[in-house]
Amino acid sequence: SGGIGTKTFSISVNNSSASINSSTGLYTAGAISGVTDTVRVTDANNNISQASVTVNSPLQISPTGVTLVTGQSRQFSASGGIGTKTFSIPVNNSGGSINSSTGLYTAGTISGVTDTVRVTDANNNFSEAFVTVNSAVNKPVEVVAPQTLPSAQVNVFYSQEIPIATGTPI
Repeated sequence: SGGIGTKTFSISVNNSSASINSSTGLYTAGAISGVTDTVRVTDANNNISQASVTVNSPLQISPTGVTLVTGQSRQFSASGGIGTKTFSIPVNNSGGSINSSTGLYTAGTISGVTDTVRVTDANNNFSEAFVTVNSAVNKPVEVVAPQTLPSAQVNVFYSQEIPIATGTPI
């Protein structure tokens, strides 16, 4: 605001490879983060005002998509963004839970649904991941065979326990 007549916007220091609309001043940060750009506005009398713009890495969540079974946990992490990051579940169809500071998510008891895990930074920027929650019955079962089976004898019944390493017996 202020100044005389038509204003023209420009970038006097362009470390991020940014762009600007010279008429409206709409500034778009470039792809290079961790740098500072300087935006300039010049009025009809060549009066100049400048502002510094710090370009930070965008907030990203990882992983961005996973499939879990009910009750299973997964660690989510965040990179980029500004300040403290907070994890939440804005769409919680499975009844899951998340540690808001560490990002440890545990799927709820409702299967066949998708939850949304969100990380939000201090500037209210957010990034989201999607978690498909399936029934534990759908999880593959890994069978560990015993070392040896007892010798077979005619007309003698026997049983052998077969341990299950992962999954849920059906």
